[in-house]
Amino acid sequence: MAAGGKVSPFVGFLCIALLLASVAGPAGALRITEICQGPCSDFPDCRGTCISKKFPKGGLCMGYGTQPPACCCFV
Repeated sequence: MAAGGKVSPFVGFLCIALLLASVAGPAGALRITEICQGPCSDFPDCRGTCISKKFPKGGLCMGYGTQPPACCCFV
């Protein structure tokens, strides 16, 4: 029974460390950086334009707020 008191804080610390690692991993994967090229009306094929400009992940027309959508390439 004496070992139970010493193991418990370690197990608690391990659980917190695993929880933080599991949350930080997916959150880091969600960080996507984009470089917007201009209005989508100027780029009929946004994905193709981005790939031809050496952005292998392609791109999308994305709108922010009330501004018209822009062709944004993913880094």
